Order: sequence, then C-alpha cells, then structure tokens
Amino acid sequence: MNTGFYSFLAQGQSFRVHRFRVQNYYGAAKLILSDNPAGLSCGMVCPTSDLCMGGCNLYASEEGPINIGGLQQFAVETFMKTKLPQIRDPNLFSGGNPPESFHSKIAIIGCGPAGVSCATFLGRMGYSDITVFEKEEYVGGLR
Repeated sequence: MNTGFYSFLAQGQSFRVHRFRVQNYYGAAKLILSDNPAGLSCGMVCPTSDLCMGGCNLYASEEGPINIGGLQQFAVETFMKTKLPQIRDPNLFSGGNPPESFHSKIAIIGCGPAGVSCATFLGRMGYSDITVFEKEEYVGGLR
C-alpha cells in the first residue's frame, strides 16, 4: 500500500474542511475546482461513504465521519450562486498574447469526465480553439 498517497489525500481533504470551518466557501470551491473541473458532479455521485468517509478518523466517534461529498457539493453550489465570471489568468503569458501555437485547432473526442477535464485544463493553459465532439445525444459520459 502506498501510504504516501493516502497521506497526501488526507492532507488535501483537511485543507478543504478547514475552509468550511472558517466559512470560506469560495476558497473551498476554488481548491476543489482547481483539481477537478467536475467537482459538483463528483460531490453528488462519488461513493464517499466507501472512500473518504470510510477512512475518516472520526468514523468511530459519536459525531461520525465528515461528509466530504456533501461539503464538496455545498461549496461548489454556493460558488455557482455568486455568478463570478471565470476568466483566464491575465498573467498567463508574459508578453500579453499567447504564442501562435495556442490558437491551433484542438479536437477532443468524447464529452465524458476526461474530455471535459481535458478541455478545461487546456483552456486554463491558454489554448483558445478547442472543440469537444460527442457521438451521443447527451454529455457527461456513461449513463
């Protein structure tokens, strides 16, 4: 077992939980979405009772484990209600404009979690001509 990975995961969760403790829901959502563009979906459907909550140190306590999925869903929903526009970091390119290669066409096949994440991270990096192709009538991956 790679205990370093689980230690890292636990530290990341503790930073998120601390932001809730001080009612910094924007900070919690920013941290969640920086790692996972599908943070709201994951907060709603991830089997946290088997994963995060099952490994929580408070599992055997009277209060019970921390509902990580519920907290994640709450933070992202609260952030969405602020309607803050998402913008690209203005300091991304030192010269002001991205190199010409950042305007190349990029095609992503599939609008599941991996495709959406890929498009999001490419957009954050400064690529501007990204198209996601999906063969199904719905997006989001498997049904």
